[in-house]
Amino acid sequence: MFGEACKEAGVWGIFSLTRDQHEDHPKKNPYNMFVLIKDQGEIVQKYCKLLPWTLIEGWMLGNLGTIVTEGPKGMKISMIICKNGNYPEIRRDCAMKGAELII
Repeated sequence: MFGEACKEAGVWGIFSLTRDQHEDHPKKNPYNMFVLIKDQGEIVQKYCKLLPWTLIEGWMLGNLGTIVTEGPKGMKISMIICKNGNYPEIRRDCAMKGAELII
């Protein structure tokens, strides 16, 4: 659905999603995640929140780490969700991998 919308509009999109189930343990909580979709409708990056605030949030810990993807016009893009941006180590990891834009 989101991929089709990006393709139809000819734009890149970032969407916040909840993954329905943990792939190895379907009875565990879902992931809080972002997806980056290119203008051709293809998902080019996924980011699962690495450090949910477990006192309130019922998310699984992310298992993908930080990823850098080449975006529009060659810009290197990485994504971080919410409170994870408060940890300089996570932002630094994105930058050390070459990110020019951290969303």
